Amino acid sequence: MNYRITYDRHGTGVVEPLPSTEELQNYYAKKYYQTPTGQYAGNYSAREIGYFSFFNKLIDFIASQYIPGKVSTFADIGCGEGYASAYFHSKGIEVPAADFSDYGMRSRNPDTLSQISYKQCDIVSDESIYEVKKDLILVKNVLEHVIDADKFIKNLKKMMHRDSLLVIQVPNDTSNPILEFYRKENNIRFESSKPFCPPEHLRYFSHKSLESFAKSMGLTKVMQLGDFPIEMFLLNSQTDYYSSSDFGKQAHSIRVNMCHVIRDMDVAKVVTLCEALGSMSLGRDIIGIYKL
Repeated sequence: MNYRITYDRHGTGVVEPLPSTEELQNYYAKKYYQTPTGQYAGNYSAREIGYFSFFNKLIDFIASQYIPGKVSTFADIGCGEGYASAYFHSKGIEVPAADFSDYGMRSRNPDTLSQISYKQCDIVSDESIYEVKKDLILVKNVLEHVIDADKFIKNLKKMMHRDSLLVIQVPNDTSNPILEFYRKENNIRFESSKPFCPPEHLRYFSHKSLESFAKSMGLTKVMQLGDFPIEMFLLNSQTDYYSSSDFGKQAHSIRVNMCHVIRDMDVAKVVTLCEALGSMSLGRDIIGIYKL
């Protein structure tokens, strides 16, 4: 399939042609987690699992600052391998979760899967998972995959009450200054670059385009964060993990260890650091936090 990219009114890159719902469901149910590539390859070390908890700790802290009283319900929509579900469940919080496939959670967090309310379904079309209001809702690395983003956000809003927080994490692809520099220096078109990977990713966000899209859907930004700018290694030919697959694991290890170093520091200061990175469009991911 020859894919191209167009940009919508928010500045988000959108793949054309989009796959059918059936094609996408088949991909996630049978291939995505089961194929040992990308972030789902191999086994995780204890420190890598701690790296996943680093993100959850930040979200937990932010929720404590913006949601009155104690967070009692957490929805993990597109729960993947279930590390966020496991984190919040361990804190005694009610956790319903859903995803296209249960393979990731079943292989990584089977104990959590057996203890929470889980549904394997089309998380965009199955409206039954959105019927009950939740305090905190996480949509991590999902929005870039869905065909109908508007419908997905409308369903998520059904879960939100006045004080709910919705956390959306997507890759930072189209206005990342380091990636833009790398593509220019190497004369690479976006469609020929590593981040462009349809049919896995169907949308390519910037900080501005995600904020604009969320606003158009009736959401108010609480804050937008960046994370560890792993793409900085692309600035040197010796550490360019796009050109040398060998360094990719080392780059990830440095990211994991850096987060290990700062995870027990003053969490408010770490959030401020991530806000600063986000304000400069730096970091491999965009973490947007919204309310109604």
